[in-house]
Amino acid sequence: MPSKASSSSSCNNSKISTTNSNNSKKKSYDKYGNSDKYHFFWKDKSPFSNWHTAPYTLNGHRFENTEVGMMYEKAMLFNDHEIASQILETSSPSTAKNLGRLVSNFDEQIWQQHREELVYKHLMAKFTQNEHLKKALLETGDKTLAEASPSDCIWGIGLKEEDAIETHPNNWRGLNLLGKLLTRVKEELKNSNL
Repeated sequence: MPSKASSSSSCNNSKISTTNSNNSKKKSYDKYGNSDKYHFFWKDKSPFSNWHTAPYTLNGHRFENTEVGMMYEKAMLFNDHEIASQILETSSPSTAKNLGRLVSNFDEQIWQQHREELVYKHLMAKFTQNEHLKKALLETGDKTLAEASPSDCIWGIGLKEEDAIETHPNNWRGLNLLGKLLTRVKEELKNSNL
């Protein structure tokens, strides 16, 4: 039965394996923080964070950050117009996140089916309407973006950067959905005139 939305992005405290499962090849990361393949980010100071202030407009609504946009989409997906309206009134990502937990008729399976496309359109709006952010994203080159949040195993990698550097990516605890979507946005921007 559908219920109120809950926070399911927190990670358990399982032990982190830092061994490379393929020692015959050179690591793409090292204990000094250098990486040829990954660009780690976390928190609102990073332009890649959903909490970073970066105003954009989508479908006639102004959003101050993509966390507000994501929570608005979550409320609308489940036809909770009251919560959606409250989310539109805030610019605070933490307030939006808390409101997102109150969405009525929330169904985790339905959210999982739609969340990536819903967030993708907000990321595209954010990076096409903020030229300096688009430039920063493109400057990451061929690196895969990875949200090094130790507490988020859905949108992040479930590890802080220091641990991620010493952990083979196959052993990261999180799905890194935000990093994957940002990498997709970057590829779209590179291959278009947006």
